[in-house]
Parts: sequence; structure tokens; C-alpha cells
Amino acid sequence: MLNAAGCTAPTQQNPAATYGSAGGTLRVVSFDATLQAGNLRRLAAQAEREYIQLQALFRNDVGQITVNVRISGVARHFPSASIRIPSHLFRNGTAITAHEIVQLLAQGWASQVFKEGLAVYLQERIGEQLGWP
Repeated sequence: MLNAAGCTAPTQQNPAATYGSAGGTLRVVSFDATLQAGNLRRLAAQAEREYIQLQALFRNDVGQITVNVRISGVARHFPSASIRIPSHLFRNGTAITAHEIVQLLAQGWASQVFKEGLAVYLQERIGEQLGWP
């Protein structure tokens, strides 16, 4: 689909922007063309810092994580190493990347209820953005 400027608008297959973290452990793929590049780079750096701390805590590694920033939806994790963050959470300063990274690192050995409780706890302790009041 072309926008008014004749450029291809972001779609499921055509993201608006992609940024890798400095350490290469994470990449942010934005499907929201209204987000500023600097903000997306900060999100990549934040999520990488959280991932490094959580890797040390769990002694687990799921490889490079992809954070998909979408215009709508809810925050979710997808095996094996993908996270979806709605852009409104990012804009509000409540991007719960640590919460979703915990869900990825705990997959396969913890019940859903335990993973959710652990993710909420560690988002509060390690997460750089508040998830809940």
C-alpha cells in the first residue's frame, strides 16, 4: 500500500523501521511509522539491558530476541524468541519488555501461572519501565 508521499506504508511484511541493539542480542522492528528513531533505539537498549540481567538470573539464553512494536494489540511473547509490544504502551512509558523476556526465558519449565507471577515480580524489580501501578 502506498501512502500520500508515494512510499510503501508499513504492513505485517514491511516494517517502518528495524534497529539492532549495540550488543546484537536484540532487535526492535516497528510497524508504527509515527514512532521516532531515537525512541526505538532507546527501547532496544533498554530491552537489551533487561535481557542481560535476566539471562544472568535464569542462566538461560533464547538467542536474539525480536521486539515487534505494533500499532494495536496486547503485549505478548511468542516462542522461541519474539515479543510484541503495542506502541501505546511504549508511548506511555509502560513497555513491559522485562516481563515478556521472563516469559521467554521460563518457557518449557514453569507453569503459566508461575511464569506470570514471576514475570510481574521481575518486571517490578528489573524492568526499566513500570508495567502496573
